[in-house]
Amino acid sequence: MDPILEMLIALESLDAQLDDFESEDYLKSISIGQNTDENAVTKQIGKLRELRQEIVNSLPVAVYKRYEKLRGKYKRGVAPVINGICSNCFMEFPSALVSRPVKNKSLETCPNCGIYVYWTK
Repeated sequence: MDPILEMLIALESLDAQLDDFESEDYLKSISIGQNTDENAVTKQIGKLRELRQEIVNSLPVAVYKRYEKLRGKYKRGVAPVINGICSNCFMEFPSALVSRPVKNKSLETCPNCGIYVYWTK
């Protein structure tokens, strides 16, 4: 798999975790007293942010800027292609792209919505 694509997928995962940890509902749930140490949660968020920054620093600037633009528009910057369909916009990819033997070896985008994509089986 393309190393930049791997980093984008990892970044997407980290962003989803941070979104969950920083959501109002989650923060309310830990302050209600679910035996959750708020300090431990704050430390975990800090670790996730540090890891995120490491990945961001490793990405080409143009790729990261596009990723952030896509996150602003779609709430995510990367989406899997499942059975030839973009899981962001649900457009079916042309058969010429789906039938290619080599996938995930380069950074690709959906021809419809422009999101970065990776292929699943």
